[in-house]
Parts: sequence; structure tokens; C-alpha cells
Amino acid sequence: MMVIASLTSTATLFLASVGHWQYGMLGPLRWTVSGCAVLIAMAAFNQKALDWMGIMFAILFLFNPLVPIEFSLETVVMVDLAAGAMFMAAGIELSRSA
Repeated sequence: MMVIASLTSTATLFLASVGHWQYGMLGPLRWTVSGCAVLIAMAAFNQKALDWMGIMFAILFLFNPLVPIEFSLETVVMVDLAAGAMFMAAGIELSRSA
């Protein structure tokens, strides 16, 4: 489950960073990324990987669909790429230690 969440969020964020999505697609992006961050944070908690849990909560804060934070386009691209890289790294590291 955690690997699927990691791959889903990584692919979604990398696609969002290279494409020009319509504003209406940002809501589903935020929900997808937030849901995957919660799933990975729960897996990190179960494995006592508190550093990854903290990183996932930071991503959850940035992509919060209930109280969205607005960024400029350049910042959005950088946040998407950084979050995607964190999801990929968390998926690799947590699946190795599982």
C-alpha cells in the first residue's frame, strides 16, 4: 500500500511540475498528495521512522486541500519537484526497512 501511495504521489507531482494544469485540477492534486502523505506518515510511524513522518506532515501542510496555501507558479514547480523527490525517497527507504 505504501509503495503504491509513494508512486502515485511521485508521478502526480512530477506530471504537475512539467505540465500546465488548469486551476480546477489543483483540488484533486491536493487531495491525492495529502492522502498519500497521510498513508506514508502512518507507515513511517509504524516503522518508527519519525523523520519521514515529519517530512510527510510538512508535505501535508503545504498541500492541505482544506486551507490551501497559494504559491507563485515558479514556487509551485519547485515545491512539486521537492515533494515528489521526498515521496520517492520515502517509498524506497521505508520499503527497504519493512
